[in-house]
Order: sequence, then structure tokens, then C-alpha cells
Amino acid sequence: MAVYQWTVALVCTLVATVVTSETSENEAAVVRGNNDFGMRWYQIQARNPGNIFLSPISAEFILGLLSMGAEGTTLSEMAQVLNLPEDKDVIASGFQSLMQTILKAGEENVTLDIANRIYIDSTFVISEGYKRIAEGPFLSDIISTDFTNNPDESRISINQWVEEKTNDRIKDLLSSDAIRSDTRTVLVNAIYFKGNWTKKFNSKNTRSQKFYKSCNEVLTVEMMQTTDSYMMAEFADFQAIQMDYQGNELHMLILLPRDCDDGSKLENLAQSVNLTNIYDSMRSTKVEVYIPKFRIEQTIEMTDDLEEMGMRQMFTDSADFSGISTTEPVKVSTVIQKTFVEVSEEGTEAAAATAVVGLRITSVGFERPTPVFRADHPFICLVVEKSSQAVLFLGRYQGSA
Repeated sequence: MAVYQWTVALVCTLVATVVTSETSENEAAVVRGNNDFGMRWYQIQARNPGNIFLSPISAEFILGLLSMGAEGTTLSEMAQVLNLPEDKDVIASGFQSLMQTILKAGEENVTLDIANRIYIDSTFVISEGYKRIAEGPFLSDIISTDFTNNPDESRISINQWVEEKTNDRIKDLLSSDAIRSDTRTVLVNAIYFKGNWTKKFNSKNTRSQKFYKSCNEVLTVEMMQTTDSYMMAEFADFQAIQMDYQGNELHMLILLPRDCDDGSKLENLAQSVNLTNIYDSMRSTKVEVYIPKFRIEQTIEMTDDLEEMGMRQMFTDSADFSGISTTEPVKVSTVIQKTFVEVSEEGTEAAAATAVVGLRITSVGFERPTPVFRADHPFICLVVEKSSQAVLFLGRYQGSA
């Protein structure tokens, strides 16, 4: 019996509903799952050298949508890795509520768009139940295409949609060998964000300065500088600063070890991140801030990472996606995420599927001097939706070279 291929592609760019306490609890469950999944995925990617930029929310949305059609062990593995309950009604409700929260955050002052789409082969029949879930809670378009006879034409069409949804920042998501004649469906999520800082940097203050990629390796970067009041937290091993985007619905959170890094401090920090504790510890502080301008582009073939985390059966002939269709057995062949981020004096532009910033504080004397947040060594950065604390983007910056 032939087992046909699924391709799940991620790009790291409303229906009215009554919000109840149950809806909020379901959204909170999805957010916890998203943030936990994102940090575990980051830790796998962090074994590789260089900069990292991921979109946990893009992956969580499209894999969550896929899980709605999974059954048995396939569903159990997906729910465990995504840290989601196996109750599909709870999952659907949580994602619907979170989708609305994210879209609302992008209504004014910033550009924030997130979209799902399912491409299906014209010969493939999906169940009415799955169609209702996809088009309802997940706000997903369902597009019929001809993978069987025109796989490359279908691939080009998918890539064009992704480019449109990410303001041309994500190009050629699917390579020429990603779509085959036995492909039956492609699930795609695109998320795009562009926001200006509430407190912009003056470009006249940007200077070429040293960046300590490690304690013994020094690079030169374009370092932005400003002095202003920010929400900031001090811990024994690191500093955290919150930099708001206009509208105050989203912000960048930068986590900076206090000293240059031999490779372990930053990753130990990533393993122990507790966002609630960080936010509870923050106080408004006048601070002298130094942050490098940077740009990161990354393509990640996620299959090995997902298998390592425990999502295995969906890639095998034993995959059970009978909730999507009973006409043909299918399995996942590829999960891809492609991301882009650019941080400048004006703000941040990101598309998906992160960078890590370090801090140094001036010692405290009798007259308390202005604290210094000097991100001149590797740091972690997160773009967070404030009301839900959902991590949209997550990265590590180790220098431009």
C-alpha cells in the first residue's frame, strides 16, 4: 500500500468570538506549550555555531493544525512535543483565541500578520470535520492544486504566497526537490512583523565598536546607543531589558550574561529561562543601552530536531492522519522553517518561519551611577506579545561575522 507524502512548511510573516475564562485558560495552555517547545527547540539548534533565529509560534501553529488530524500514537507524540493537551477541542479553542490575540496586537502601530494555508492535490479528499477545524479555529485557506502532474508549478505558487505574506522577506521557501508527484498536501504558516521602537535610537550615535564573540575572539559591529528609561531586571548571572514597540502590545526581551561567554553561560541561561520571574522582577530604570544592529537569515530543515524531541511516527509509514483523510494513507516528508530578522535604530522587522544579547552593569557606588546595558557579547533575544506572553520569535546573536 502506497503511503503518500506530506510536506509541512513554515515561514519564522477573524471571526468574532466571546472570550470566556475557559477560552483564556485554553489560550494560556497553548502559549505555555509554544514557549516550552520554542526553548527546547532553541537548545537543539544552539549546538550549532553562529547566529540563530526561530519562530516558535509559526511552528506551533502549523504543527498544531496538523495534530488536529492525527490519531493514536501519532497524536500522542505530537501533543507531547508541542506540550499540548490531547483534547482537540481544547487545542482548537486555544489556537483560535491566540490567533485573535496576535492579530489584534497588529491592528495599530505595528505590522503583524499571521496566516495559515493548506494546499491539497486535486485527487486528495480531506474530511469535512478536518476542513471545518482548519477553516474555523485556525483560519486556514484550503487551496486545490495539481501536485500529481505539475509539482513544480505548485511549488512556485506556494513560494509566491509566502513571499506575499512576508513582504518579500522569505523567498524560495520550498526548494526544487521539496515537492514531488506523490505529494498530497502542503501546510504552510507565514508570519511577518515590523515594528518601530517606542524609544528609537539616534543613528548619529551608532559607532563601530568591539563585540566579543568569545572571551578570546573580537569582532567589529555597528553598535547603537541610547540613554533612557526601560523596564529592566538584574539577576546574579544576567540582565534583562524590555524594549517596547510602538503601541506597547509587543516588545523585544534581551537576556544578556554579565560576562564574556566561553560557550556555556548563554545556553545555561536558555535552559533556565522563566519569563514570569523575569517580568515580575522588572523595574523602570534609566539605563545606558548599547545594542548592535544586526540581520539574520536562516533556513532550518526541522525533521531531525522534531524526531529528537519525540515526534517520530508522523515521518514513518505507520503515521496515522486518518482524521484528515481516510482515502489515502499519508505521512510527513518535510518540515521546513525559513526566517529573517533585521534590527536597526528604527525598530525590528522579522519574518518566519534570534539573537542573544549580553549585559554588563556598572558597579554600584554611594551615588548610584546610570546602569549600563552593553550587549557587546552574545545574547538571547525574544519578540513577545505582551498580553499572552507568547514568544513569536527567538534567537541568539553571536556577531555578524
